[in-house]
Amino acid sequence: MTGVHAGQWRMIAAKFSDTEYLLTEPLPLGDYVISIGRGLVNATIRGNEIDTTGRHNETVGLVITNNAWGTRVLDNTFVGNNSLRIQADATQEYPPGSNPSQVIWGKMLMPVFDLTVDGNTFRGNTGVIGVSHDKASTVGRTYLTGRFTNNKFIREGGSGTGMQIGLKDYAQSAHPWITPGALRLTTQNNWWADASAGGEGTILVTAALVDGVGSPLRTINLPGASLVTGLSRGQDGRDFIGSGSSSTGPDGFQDVHLVLSGLPEGKTISKVKIDGQGGGTWWFGDTGTTDKAVLVRNGTTADLYIQPYQNETGRYFTINITYTDAPTPPPVVISSIHAMAKLPMLANRVVPSGIVTARGSNPGGGEGAAQAFDGTAQTKWLDFAGSSWIQYQFAAGAAHVVTQYTITSANDTATFPTRAPESWILKGSNDGANWTILDSRRGEAITANFTSRTYRFSNTTAFKYYKFDDILAGKDANGDRGSVIQVGEIALQTSRVLAVKAGSATVAGWGDDAAHASGGNFYSTGQFIDVSAVVDPAPQSIYQNERNGNFTYTISGLAPGGKYKVRLHFAENYWTAPGQRTFNVAVNGSLALDHFDILAAAGGQYKAVVREIDATADSLGRIVVNFDGTGQPDQPKVGGVEVVIPNIDLARGKSVTSLINESSSFGPGNVVDGDETTRWSSGQWSRNNQIAWLVIDLGARFDIDRVRLNWEAAFGVDYQIQVSDDGSDWTMVRDVVGATTGGVVEHANLKAGGRYVRIYMTRSRINPTNNFSIYSVNVHGA
Repeated sequence: MTGVHAGQWRMIAAKFSDTEYLLTEPLPLGDYVISIGRGLVNATIRGNEIDTTGRHNETVGLVITNNAWGTRVLDNTFVGNNSLRIQADATQEYPPGSNPSQVIWGKMLMPVFDLTVDGNTFRGNTGVIGVSHDKASTVGRTYLTGRFTNNKFIREGGSGTGMQIGLKDYAQSAHPWITPGALRLTTQNNWWADASAGGEGTILVTAALVDGVGSPLRTINLPGASLVTGLSRGQDGRDFIGSGSSSTGPDGFQDVHLVLSGLPEGKTISKVKIDGQGGGTWWFGDTGTTDKAVLVRNGTTADLYIQPYQNETGRYFTINITYTDAPTPPPVVISSIHAMAKLPMLANRVVPSGIVTARGSNPGGGEGAAQAFDGTAQTKWLDFAGSSWIQYQFAAGAAHVVTQYTITSANDTATFPTRAPESWILKGSNDGANWTILDSRRGEAITANFTSRTYRFSNTTAFKYYKFDDILAGKDANGDRGSVIQVGEIALQTSRVLAVKAGSATVAGWGDDAAHASGGNFYSTGQFIDVSAVVDPAPQSIYQNERNGNFTYTISGLAPGGKYKVRLHFAENYWTAPGQRTFNVAVNGSLALDHFDILAAAGGQYKAVVREIDATADSLGRIVVNFDGTGQPDQPKVGGVEVVIPNIDLARGKSVTSLINESSSFGPGNVVDGDETTRWSSGQWSRNNQIAWLVIDLGARFDIDRVRLNWEAAFGVDYQIQVSDDGSDWTMVRDVVGATTGGVVEHANLKAGGRYVRIYMTRSRINPTNNFSIYSVNVHGA
């Protein structure tokens, strides 16, 4: 286990022979030796109390040793000496009872790789993370890798060692063949909380590489911990501040809600600085160039609100507090953040006036099914079952295109964490009997109180019923599933902010335009309208009705400066030839459509056509759409107006690299330039390569829901869509084999995440040269 790839590991999907294995992920390029082992993979030890107080001094509470990959030790409390011991064994012996001649690839190695110890409390004496160096031949090898972060130590009197990294019996001074690189660990945001004044804690390092520093023996001093603690309540529908240093108030998008507890009574906070892991800084009380934070204090507690500028899920925040009349305390660390950028406010939230049904509930305790959709997380739905479902039916037979939903945990979920739903499937229906699966989630238990998470998915169909089916309760530390499920609040949301039709009559999902329109007259027809050429068309009656003349639509109540897309729905139901009706459309005073001819754009009479216009709400939160046909034939007309939140292309204008290009004219940047006439071409016909790939760097990590490919004639027959956080280790999220058509291909419901997206192509329609060519790649998510 040496070299640049030491410490990497892969899961074995299948064994074909003693020397042939199928891995779940590809190996990096290069020459190296592979060790095959069997052990603990991706195990999680969470939320336990392990106490060795009063036991023999060699008693160990929790032991993780030998052949453990991806183990996570999270949010536990360790009490007493040796309550935690994590140890890799660097033995070079053959397995007991084995025949050395039958060992294919060398001697026995028993590592602990990709370890995470995070958010634990150590009370009393220490734990140990180390490598057992019992052979001189271990020099230069790596046996344990991982991170030790956000842990708290309480000695309860005096100073002491908080953790030992490396085994004291294997100090390099006594065993000169040992090299620190055998144990590689990163540490961050660990602290020491002494119940008596004056205590100080340390991490003792013996022959280990910690935070990139290798040393035979050194001491890392731990900062004394503040009594202030913090937690995140996610994005729970509040909007106090926007993005950027110039923001002075709400911007229409949900803030991240952070809560501080244990603030010193009577001490005045002058500044608060919030640093995001990997980038991003927010300030309260400072007029610098960073983003702003809003602080709402109430005695010993305070609420902090910040607007995320990127997907913050999985990151942690470090909060530094400055007082005017007290010393500066150590930082507060909040881990397990779940938040996304530009999450709209719940102004377009589905009003909870429909019919709610569930498998079971507790109405006698005020915890009925309707409480999941009553607009407040202070009430809750509770079902005495480990598996359940809950369904919402819109009032008066209405149907809505739901594209995201927010789930908020209940008041006492932290006390009863197994009540938090861990997995579910969201379905839609228009008759309550035939269902379409829209979204599915696993491992999503929200175990903190009053904490919200929002989930987005692709959907263009209006449904009358939405059902959260196959809901499963969380599991305890022993892996046993809970027997009760509870939810504080569920909010169904759509990307549509407003949809109005010409005239006073309404249709499902579309209101009348009386409150928004001024000027013009009405006309309608019963003629059938062909909507086949429209993506996401409106109902027939939208195109059969019209407002005509010179008129204006004013859409108010939007976020000032907010970005929206205006969709105008047209059909020419009177004229039979082009040029007989043209007009202009301006949005907030800027010309958007010039001499627009509906019939020419649609290709004929009684055919629907939609024009989408990007718009920014003015300082009063308005979008004004003006229709003017002055000096042009006939009068303007429109059948319906939609305002939606745009689905942003995360790849637009980002950095792209490729394995090979036909020429500079067909470079990889063409796939993200927004021009559907330019293209990238691999040019294998001139180089005879068998594969090609494109890698798009999104600039930050995002949740990725959908990837759209627009192929040229040389489309991929066999290819994969892959994602990565570092551009090195790739995860396949969509595998295409034997495609028969090119053109525009939508890959939806990917439920992936990463900074990098790779299109990895292995077989083309153009054989045998395997040339590949793509006009555009669009990546959508949050």
